[in-house]
Amino acid sequence: NIFNPKYVCINDTTKISLLRKKITNKKIEIIEAKVLSKLIKSVKSDISVLAISGYQALNLFPSILSSTKILGMVNKECVVSAGHLFNQLNKKNKTIIYPSDSEHYSLQNLLTNKYNKIKKIYLTASGGPFYNKNFNDIKNISFQRAKKHPKWKMGYKNSIDSATLANKCLEIIEAHYLFNISYHKLNILIHPESLIHSVIEFENYTSLLNYFYHDMFIPLYNFFAYSNKTDKFPFINK
Repeated sequence: NIFNPKYVCINDTTKISLLRKKITNKKIEIIEAKVLSKLIKSVKSDISVLAISGYQALNLFPSILSSTKILGMVNKECVVSAGHLFNQLNKKNKTIIYPSDSEHYSLQNLLTNKYNKIKKIYLTASGGPFYNKNFNDIKNISFQRAKKHPKWKMGYKNSIDSATLANKCLEIIEAHYLFNISYHKLNILIHPESLIHSVIEFENYTSLLNYFYHDMFIPLYNFFAYSNKTDKFPFINK
């Protein structure tokens, strides 16, 4: 009712009638998940954002790539689980990819400064809720403690992945496929303040880093602000 989209998709078909009652704008069409891929293919767009959480986004990924010119990626699972297929599809469709996770957004900014050979790339991690804890402190951790991130509120999966540092391992794989960077050059750096999101160390002993407040508004704002100015901003597969 606030944004008035043309379509609203819902996975749980038992809730369709309830959703129809909630939506006062009768021009908004409610569709089931099984027809979403067909709809995406039929509607061409200049700019799209893929912000579906988890691996289920893979079902829609080919359709999105074939129907949009510029894609803001807020889903790492598509790249992590099927990176080689992701690159093949992207090359075929020539879609401009804009990573909108803070680490990969910041890394994309830095990779435009190719004045020297890259020695190492560091993706930063907050350390999660158990940073600086010894084994005895964390051997009987409750779910409630594990999902309580010290910096931001996320869904259960991302919160747990952050607590175990598994999320950062997924981001390493994502960076490998997004930027065609060898795993040997990718590292993880614990940075509890979460203000520096990536660091590039060059072979000439200098480094570049990207510093901004840990808020997803910043990558998304820059995506929408510059997505129609591809000559002004670095995109993947430009």
